[in-house]
Amino acid sequence: MPNGSSPKYKYRPPVVPKTAHLRTCSSRRGRLWEGGTYFRSRDTGLRTNNISIEVLESAPNVDGYCVVVNANIKNTENVVGNVNVDLLDLNGTYQDLWILDQLDTTPRARYYSISCQIRFLIQSSLPYTLPAPTELGNFAFDKLFTHSGKLSVKMSKKTPGFTSADRIFITPRVRIHPLSLITKDIGTEPSTPEIVTGWDIDALRSSMNATNPWVEMVERTFSSPSTPGGPPVENPDPADVQDDGGDSDFLSPFYTTRLASGDGLPGNPNSEKAGPERSIVHLNYSELQNGSLGVHNVVYEWVGDNAISGAWQPY
Repeated sequence: MPNGSSPKYKYRPPVVPKTAHLRTCSSRRGRLWEGGTYFRSRDTGLRTNNISIEVLESAPNVDGYCVVVNANIKNTENVVGNVNVDLLDLNGTYQDLWILDQLDTTPRARYYSISCQIRFLIQSSLPYTLPAPTELGNFAFDKLFTHSGKLSVKMSKKTPGFTSADRIFITPRVRIHPLSLITKDIGTEPSTPEIVTGWDIDALRSSMNATNPWVEMVERTFSSPSTPGGPPVENPDPADVQDDGGDSDFLSPFYTTRLASGDGLPGNPNSEKAGPERSIVHLNYSELQNGSLGVHNVVYEWVGDNAISGAWQPY
């Protein structure tokens, strides 16, 4: 805290033989134009570029999902269970799930490769059945555990101890939005309608804006015409001045793609050489809600367990 006392969190910047320097930067959101629509991060900064989006379907016009994965580590979301996380490095996808059980006797590690549908059921707290696991052997607390280049974790027990029913879940930070079908007339002449069915962009926008903590879909600068075949309608006061397009008739599937152009608050606090106890940075300008830059003038410090698990917070 700015009262001269030492920080109460665990992170400390590395000791380097350099003069302390408070860096000033400007911050922007990460963005993605893909699948016939537009996504942007809710927050600003370099770490927003670690958010990826994928739109997939089990079969055309049958079952579809929009999958958002936040690769930034947050121990309290990546690990669920009665443990202290001392180290965590996770490079997984929505398909990856590790479960530790038998915690009161001989802890055991199991890996599950799950489908998008199962991930959505887990997220929604609905009944689900996991596939057969890959047995990874015994797990030991206070020792480093690794698997397949995707997971490295070291954890210690909390008190009180475990029961036979306790389990620990380790998983990427994922949000899944089921897609909705819509039917439209995309014909250019009223006398010759062309009725087509596809994935509804407006329904996804409503779902994303209501429930996704990392990504939003603002209204586009150009909206669909009121009559089929007419010209797009331009908004004189767009929701985002960085966007100059309009939605397609339907959402199209696309492979996992990361947001881009996020800038400002550093992705790693170790780069900031502002002193021996804190990593701090001055954010002079920051992107406003409409996408333009405005004066921000706030100093931020890195609050977290280490340089991977934490967040920039006002100092």
